[in-house]
Parts: sequence; structure tokens; C-alpha cells
Amino acid sequence: MASSDWLDIRGWTESIIGWSMDKTHDILPSSDIDLEFSITRPRWFLEEPIVIGSEINLQSGFADIQPSLEAFFRFNNNVHRSFRYNDVDSHGSPIY
Repeated sequence: MASSDWLDIRGWTESIIGWSMDKTHDILPSSDIDLEFSITRPRWFLEEPIVIGSEINLQSGFADIQPSLEAFFRFNNNVHRSFRYNDVDSHGSPIY
């Protein structure tokens, strides 16, 4: 007889999602990436250069959205599992 631990599809899915998000976070570069550039004009027109862009850090940016991504995938998995094929009408719309 199979153990209920092996049949825990939801637990396995959540573990894989968390593991893959952590691995993605670790793979991203941790140093700042400089995306700034400046436009210089003649000094008599404008003394300060115009600076466009910013510095970004991919790892910290991903860390900011990681909890939301994990929650989205968990929610999406739960919604997908909650509908059975016979829970739709003849037009394919879910029956509530």
C-alpha cells in the first residue's frame, strides 16, 4: 500500500516551486548593474548633463517579487485542481 506522503501532490508542487524560486534567486547576479547614461550639452546651454536610467540589482529585485510569484503559482495550482472536467457548461464556462 502506498504511503500518503508519496501521494501529496500539493506538497510536492509547493516544494518544487519554492526550490526553483530559490535557485533562480541564487543564479541571478548579486552586483549592481549600471544602466545610467548621460547626455552632455554645450556648457553655455546647460551646465549639468542629463542623466537617464538607474542602477539595478537583479537579485534584490527578484527577492522583492519572489513571495508574490510563489503565492501566484500556489493559487494557480489550487484553482486548476478545484475544477473538474465536468464542471463546465456546454460553452466551456465553469459552473459555480
